[in-house]
Order: sequence, then structure tokens, then C-alpha cells
Amino acid sequence: MQSREQWGSRLGFILAASGSAVGIGNIWKFPYIAGENGGAAFTSVYLLCILIVGLTIVIAEFVIGRKTQLSPVGAFEKLAPDSGWKWVGFLGVASAFVILSFYGVVGGWIMRYTLLAFLGGFNPLQEGINVSFPDNTIIEPNESFLITNQVLLDKFPSSYKIFKYSGKLVSKDESIEIMTRNNRKYKIEYDSKKIAENQKIENVSNQDTILDTSLHSITIKEIDFKLFKDETIGYNYILLSNSDSNYVDLSKQILKTNSEASGIEFGSYIESTWIPIFWQIFFMLICIFVIVNGVKGGIEKWSKIMMPIIILLLIVLAFRGLTLPGGIKGLEFLFFPRFDDLTASSIVLALGHSFFTLSLGMGTMITYGSYLNRKQNLLNSALWVIALDTAIAMLAGVAIFTTVFAQGVDPAGGPGLIFTVLPSIFPALAYGTFWGTLFFALLFMAALTSAISILEVVTAYFIDQKGWSREKATIQFGAVITIVGIFCSLSLGSFNITGFLSEGISKILGETFFDVMDNLSSKYMLPIGGLLTAIFILYRFGTVNFIKELKQGMGELNISSDYSTITEHYTIKGILFIAAFVVGFIILNEVIAVVTGSAIIG
Repeated sequence: MQSREQWGSRLGFILAASGSAVGIGNIWKFPYIAGENGGAAFTSVYLLCILIVGLTIVIAEFVIGRKTQLSPVGAFEKLAPDSGWKWVGFLGVASAFVILSFYGVVGGWIMRYTLLAFLGGFNPLQEGINVSFPDNTIIEPNESFLITNQVLLDKFPSSYKIFKYSGKLVSKDESIEIMTRNNRKYKIEYDSKKIAENQKIENVSNQDTILDTSLHSITIKEIDFKLFKDETIGYNYILLSNSDSNYVDLSKQILKTNSEASGIEFGSYIESTWIPIFWQIFFMLICIFVIVNGVKGGIEKWSKIMMPIIILLLIVLAFRGLTLPGGIKGLEFLFFPRFDDLTASSIVLALGHSFFTLSLGMGTMITYGSYLNRKQNLLNSALWVIALDTAIAMLAGVAIFTTVFAQGVDPAGGPGLIFTVLPSIFPALAYGTFWGTLFFALLFMAALTSAISILEVVTAYFIDQKGWSREKATIQFGAVITIVGIFCSLSLGSFNITGFLSEGISKILGETFFDVMDNLSSKYMLPIGGLLTAIFILYRFGTVNFIKELKQGMGELNISSDYSTITEHYTIKGILFIAAFVVGFIILNEVIAVVTGSAIIG
């Protein structure tokens, strides 16, 4: 016990534990699920659940870790010898192993996108060129207006995309001005000879197109998207139709074509074989490097560097979003509740996310708590971790939604909000390359702080229980996790000989190996681990022992008595019971949904 490494400072521990909680779940998952579930109404429920469930389980794991000075398996074995409770610890270690296998893949995606942003690679992925109609541009009753794409005029650099107008356009002008992405205007001649050949077009795909909603008689009938050989991206045509009995004046209207360019780019990347694996291995090597250097010299040192940078970058990005025209709407969306938008399934989702975002149920906080001394105030530390985790989630929401609303993009962008929607938005901003690079650098550091905490759970098990050196445990199991992660990555692409195992699993279970590992950990392993931890405190370790350990380091609140007051006893018991009930309901709801096809709620 005396030789066990400990945190160098209280600040270092809080930043490391907060870094574990602050991952891509805060910056990637929270914004998009809030966007899909009513914004502020969802946020309100999420914050309430953080206080009820999250804080309770964080404190419980800190108590178990510090009391035993051991990683999860050894901790449960020490507190409940000769019993089956040690398997809760094994579940935590297994959860960490499973999560990091696919988490490392996502970390690799983020690293690649950070470099792509820095090199200006988002420019071809922008959401489409805004088409501004000049004065006296009208469409006659029951007539159509066809916009076609003219690709790569010889005298312009290949990065420019020019839209050419043809079709039944009625205008006093015989030409149309086009504004390119660098805001330079070019005049394209109106070509009436193109009408006949463009009348019949097949195999089109509809896309979202933004036009003034007051123009009810104008409909967007057909949009055709094309990926050109030179890898520039644009539209072949956009067909607007006037269904009104009067002409419609499009003067000074702006048409925003929301291309799928960034979605195609992301899909093409993750489905490729070797490039994602290269970035995944690179990300895992960084994790291994940090963990090999120990608690003080590795985890604490880098957490002290990265966490302040994460907070600073989020503040800068949030401020930038608020200064954009229309950005304030994003703030309203995130913080002014519309409870009519809240559904039963949204509430369950908020309960689940409040639990998962704090890295609970996999033994991370037990492991980090095991490196604490008896002078640490666990309640105060847990509150700081919760506060930082929640503040970063809120700042991420502000940074993302203000930018999304400023650009007129649907906030319910789903999981692709980070990798497909934002890369199409950054090029439209002034200094977009700079802001895009900042954002993905932030996302990379958030992913890394979480990943190193997950790897530490696995490493600590082999150090404590098997007597391995830190270097041996980290390198060997870091390598094993990386190999499993390679199959996760391969499962997202087309079948190839190196991916036969993941392909087979995908066929058997009906989803990719990547999704299998994700769903197994997030829907079952983590909540079961959290539920059993709460039950362990209630019925095996006992609330009396729990309160005694919690009060160590609380200064004037500490007591010399071996027993806590009746009020404290039942308060803690009630809170733990509520937390266990909530998590248990989430698990039951998910199991019923899988077995019967219809959940209790949602």
C-alpha cells in the first residue's frame, strides 16, 4: 500500500478525473442528441439526472477506490472476500477493454480530421455554393427554372465551382451573376439552347434546399449530385417549379444547396481499409505513451496541460459562435425549454446519457480514486468533476448550435453533426480553416483524456492483480486492444480478406462489429456495472461504512463516531436506491425493447 503511486496534487486529480468524464460524448454526442430531442427541454432533464444519478455513482466509485487503494477487481474482492462481487470488478475491466477497442477508431477519425482541417481540406466539403438571384429574376406560372452546373472553366482554378443557369428563365437580363466561394463575381451567359436537352432527367436524389419560406408556390423538384473525377463536388442541376397562377419574383433570394459532399467524404474514409487503421494505431500509441509514464508523470501531467486548453478552446469557439449573425438562436434553442418537444423516449435518453457521459460503470473512477490519499475531500472533488463535465458539455452545445443556426442548418443533424455537418459549415465562415482546426484539436484532446483513463483501468488490473510492471501491462494490452479495434474499423468497410472475422460477426449479429462493441458496452455493460456498484454499497459494503469513508478528508464535517446519524444513513440510502432504480429501469427498458420490439418508454 505504501508504495502505490498517488496523485501529485488535488488539482491534478480533479483535472484527470474530469478529463476522463470529458470525452467525445460531451462534445460529439450531447449536442446531436440534444438537437434531436428538443434542445433546452432535453438539457433540463439531462442536468437533473446528472445530479441524481451521476453524482451518486461518482462518489460511490471514489469511496470504493480510496478505501481499498486497488483497481476494480481487487477493490471488490477486498471489501467482499470469498464472494462473487469481484465479478463486478471484472465487468468494469472488460467494459474498458471493449470501449477502447472502438473508441480508438473514433480517436483516429478525429486525428485525421484535425489534420484535414489544418490543411484546408474542408473547403471542397462546404454545404454548396449560395445562389443569389439578381433583380427581375422571375418564374412564370407553371414554368420551371433549371440550374445546371458548369465544371472547372479552364481560366479559373480548380477549386472554384460555377453554377450555370439554363431552362425557362424569364428575366430582363440575358445573363446571371454567380458569386463563387471567394466572393468574386462572374457573369455567365444565359443559354436558351439547353432547354430541350434538360427537360427529361432521370435517377435524381432529393436534397434539402433552403429558400425563403414565403415562396409557397416554388418547389424544389429535382436535385442531382455528382462527385467529379478531380474530387471537386457540386450539383449537376437544381430544378425549381412555380405552381402558382401568378409569376414569382426571385429577386434577391438566396438558394442554399445543402450538398452531401462531407457525408460522402466521411463515408468513403471510414469504409476504406488501411487509412483509418493507420490513424487508429497512431491514436493508441499516444495513449500508451501517456500511461507508460505513470500516474503523476503521465496521466496527471498531460491532464493539467490538456484540460485547461479544452476549456479555453471551447470558450473561444462559443464566443465566436455567439458573434455570428443568427447565432443567438442557437443559445435560445439550447437553454430556453420547449417542453412540448420532450417525449418519453427523450427522458430515457437523458437518463442514459447522464450516466454514460461520466465514464461510470467501467471502474475508471474506482481506479482513479485508488490513487487518492485519505486527506482528499471526495464530495468536493466529485462536485468539481460533475461541474467541469457539465460545463464543457454546455459550452460544446453553445459553440456548435450557434454556428449551426448561423448557417441555417438543421440542428437535428444526428450522429453526423460533427463529421459531416460541421466540415461543410466551417468553409463558409471567415477564417474557416482556423476555426475548423481549433474545433477538431479540441475534440482530439477530449478523446485522448478519456481514452487514457480507460486504458488505465485495464493496466491497473494487471499491475495490482498480476504483479506486472506498468510498462509491460500497458504495451501488451494496449496492443491487444488495438488489434481488436482494427476489426472494428474493418467492419465499417466492404468485405476484404483481412476483415473476415468482423464480417462474420456482422452477419451473425446483424450489425457491424463496431456497432456490436459500442452497443454492448453502452447499453448493457456500463449500466449493469453502475447498477451493481450502487447495490453493492447498499447491501454489502453498507451505508455506514460508506459515510465513514466519505467523511475522511472533509475537515470540520468529519466525525469521530463509528456511526453516522440516522438522517445521514437514510438520506444516502435513499439517493443510492433512486440511482439504482433509474439505471435498472434503463437496462430493463432496453432489454424489453430488444426482446419484444417495443420498449416500456420510447
